[in-house]
Amino acid sequence: MKKVFFLSLILVFIYAANTTGAAQIKDNIFNVRDYGAVGDGKTLNTLAIQKAIDACAEAGGGTVYFPPGTYKAGSFYLKSNITLYLNTGATILGSKDMKDYDESEHHYGSRYFFIYGRDVKNVSIVGGGTIDGNMALDNNNFGPLAVIFEYSENILIKDIDIINSAGTAPCIHYCNHVDIIRVRILDSFGAGISTSCCTDLLIDGVFVDSPRDDPLVLKNEGKPGSFGFLTKDVIITNTTIRNTSHGAIKIGTGTAGVFRNIVVSNCTFENTGPMFLIDLMRPKKKETVERVIENITFSNIVLKNVERMFRWTSLDVNRPIIRNISISNIIADGVHTPSIIYGLPDAPISDLSFSNIKVTYCGDRAPYWLKTRYVKGLKLNNVQLQLGGLIESALIYENGEELELNSVNIHGIGGKGPVIKLNQVKVAYIHNTQLPEVETFVFAEGEKTEDISLVGNDFSKAKIPFNAANEVQQGAAFPEAEKVSYSNLEVTKEIKANESFIVNVTLTNTGKTGAFKAGVYVNGKLACSKWLWLEQGENRKVVLTTPRYYKPQDLEISAGYLTITAKVRPTPAAFEFGEIVKINSPAAAGKLTTVTVPLKNIGGDKGTKKVKLYADGEVIASKKVTLDPGEEKDVTIEHLFEQAGPHNLKISNFPIWNFATYSNTEAHYYQTYDKIIIEAGGGKNTLWSEKEEYTTAYLKDVEGDFVVTMYLLSHTVTGAYAQVGFMVRNDITRPGKSPGFIILSVEPKYGAQQQWRADTDGNGSLDSYDYGWVGYPMWFKLEKRGKTFTAYTSPYDTLWYKNDSVYIIPSAGKMQDVGIFANAFSVKNELNRVVIQNFKLEKPVSQQTVKYSNLKISKTRLTADEYFTVSAIVSNTSSVSGPVKVVFHFDNHEPYAKWIEMEAGESREVKFCVTPLDIKEVFRLGFVIPGQNYWPGTHNVTIGTALPKTLTVIWKKED
Repeated sequence: MKKVFFLSLILVFIYAANTTGAAQIKDNIFNVRDYGAVGDGKTLNTLAIQKAIDACAEAGGGTVYFPPGTYKAGSFYLKSNITLYLNTGATILGSKDMKDYDESEHHYGSRYFFIYGRDVKNVSIVGGGTIDGNMALDNNNFGPLAVIFEYSENILIKDIDIINSAGTAPCIHYCNHVDIIRVRILDSFGAGISTSCCTDLLIDGVFVDSPRDDPLVLKNEGKPGSFGFLTKDVIITNTTIRNTSHGAIKIGTGTAGVFRNIVVSNCTFENTGPMFLIDLMRPKKKETVERVIENITFSNIVLKNVERMFRWTSLDVNRPIIRNISISNIIADGVHTPSIIYGLPDAPISDLSFSNIKVTYCGDRAPYWLKTRYVKGLKLNNVQLQLGGLIESALIYENGEELELNSVNIHGIGGKGPVIKLNQVKVAYIHNTQLPEVETFVFAEGEKTEDISLVGNDFSKAKIPFNAANEVQQGAAFPEAEKVSYSNLEVTKEIKANESFIVNVTLTNTGKTGAFKAGVYVNGKLACSKWLWLEQGENRKVVLTTPRYYKPQDLEISAGYLTITAKVRPTPAAFEFGEIVKINSPAAAGKLTTVTVPLKNIGGDKGTKKVKLYADGEVIASKKVTLDPGEEKDVTIEHLFEQAGPHNLKISNFPIWNFATYSNTEAHYYQTYDKIIIEAGGGKNTLWSEKEEYTTAYLKDVEGDFVVTMYLLSHTVTGAYAQVGFMVRNDITRPGKSPGFIILSVEPKYGAQQQWRADTDGNGSLDSYDYGWVGYPMWFKLEKRGKTFTAYTSPYDTLWYKNDSVYIIPSAGKMQDVGIFANAFSVKNELNRVVIQNFKLEKPVSQQTVKYSNLKISKTRLTADEYFTVSAIVSNTSSVSGPVKVVFHFDNHEPYAKWIEMEAGESREVKFCVTPLDIKEVFRLGFVIPGQNYWPGTHNVTIGTALPKTLTVIWKKED
């Protein structure tokens, strides 16, 4: 009698909870124990659970009831008109045996599934119980999706916990009318919530903590069901997302079709990647005609310690529409990196509104807060920015239209860059803005820039309210100083060839305060100009510099109505090389080596110059060039080497070029006095495609151990997988065939994703991979010792982050090619232009000859955000000098390393100064995936092989 009464109460509760109409409950209760289920956590209950579900469905629907207990199971199937009720204390536990799981038709990160509903209606999973995926993984780290619904409608998941899912927790695809309410998703090895092609979706009161992949992602991809490629009418509210390196809310990367009417409100995101991501990338299926994302609102959001606020990109797609996005009432405390919004030239992102936003920036790596490209209609209203670190600009607006800033208060600008930078901008309205002390408020450039309005701003602390590049036309900025006169003109009367005239003139503004472009004319043509901000009644002496002149002549130099005649004196011919050399240097015999260098006659007379090309210290080719005064010409020298192999090429005083070059796509190679530049083509093929496409400048046949380093300054965002980095291969000119293959690279996907991939089985194709998150600019280092390879990255070249995956490659030869590589992955035949500095390859000091002693730790008990210093004496006991790797150990992990140049026999103290939170961030970003609770707690720390010391991390300071 008590049992019947208790179950009746449950039914009343379930019926009351089902306000959405999903699973109208009748008086049918099917207790899984009545069908043979045993809640001991050991017995496999798959068949018993399925029998209860089938019986419930055959009866026309009802409730499948799980009393308290732990019910181990494999895959089972849901059916229409049922409620899965997990009582408090009831757990459905996934089996560890992968043979107990079925595979779905479609692949959502994994084909395995645990609880599956396909073509069902009116289904609920409710109660106070738990679905525990038990982190069941196969040998390739794929495991079952905890809950998956396909082609279904009227679905309710409410008041349960989903924990330890080996794949995505709830995976909802091609469904309509779905409610996920008060669900906790903890420690998912895949995504938290993933939806695709869903309409009428409510996510309310959800808590997502520590997912390995996207915590909450909306997609349109795969095989279209009855709803097609459409995600529409989505509400995400009262939701908390914590502890993930991925974006809190994401649209993409599968984005074929339409996303419309998405509302996110009253949420908290803590220790996450970006608040909101839009990643448009080439879909798996054929691209649909439509690709629209519109009517998106974020409001009443609290951010704590997030990577950035948003990143919206339109890579690899044709003419997408992204429009009508509103971000309001946001408090962001602790934003680390810049936000970006990148549209396309033929498809700008449009109609964006940011209002009532308060941001505290705590990063120290980015030069700006927000950068946009190809945006039309961006409004910032009542925005407070507390910036810091190395930030020089609050906003960079490139190739955009219709920018409006109203009541934007900016503080903490640390550099001398402009607060707002406009490049090729049509219509910008900036008003009611307050500033701290800054060098330049607005700087404009680009010949298309026009209609810049600066009205009602407080410029009292801005040294230069407005400045612009010479190509910006007079009248482009408002208010304009229209009544300006010139006086006191002074000019250098006589110069030599290759010199400029220095022009001094006084400007008097008798009209209103505003922008003015002062100009100097030579023989009636504009020679130089300078933008100024002139106050009403101001007199200012201005200095302008003309271009260089070469031919002997008399010139009339004018400013306003004032003119002075000046002279260029005759001088002999003299020659100067340009800043960049173009090189093609294949290592194969019979392949033509070409070197192109710009040469200019900077003298005042016609002359001839013999340009010499050296290889391995000997002159191998030369060419005579005759130039008029001021004339510049590209000089190309060619040579055919009879024997294969790399050569040390040199021209003039440029550095030696010791790289061989190879490409199976369009490629160009350049060298400046301190940089290497590569332009790489390539379409849809990556390094793990059937056809590898890449361009490389490489050192051939590097023998033995090495450590190679470079500093990546920039590369062009031509595609999601447009890569640049290091490539090592036994023969780099044999793509798809040569073994001993490994890459360390970065690609624009997810903002900046590290790829660390290797050919471990020796078949010439990349088969193992790991990821990390980096940024631009960034240092890269790759270490080879024997057949073991290790990867490092660093923003500063002082403290290096080690990727936790260390690859052993049996097929790696004793001699290998080591190169810089790039590809474009472009659907528009664009070139990925890569700029690199500080490339060097060295022989590392053997770890066996490095000794460690005298380990010290400044604190042994501290909170997560307190700095502590660990130091040790490091001794190079070998007879060779070179780079010494010094590793900081935290328990069994190596989050940091330093590389120290040491002489033979040298000893020195090496220090690491970090916080426990810093260490946790390295773990969180994916470089290390700890297998246990690592913070707070007690940990062992050391440097190298020194005897460890104990460090205790506590939650808060003790009295």
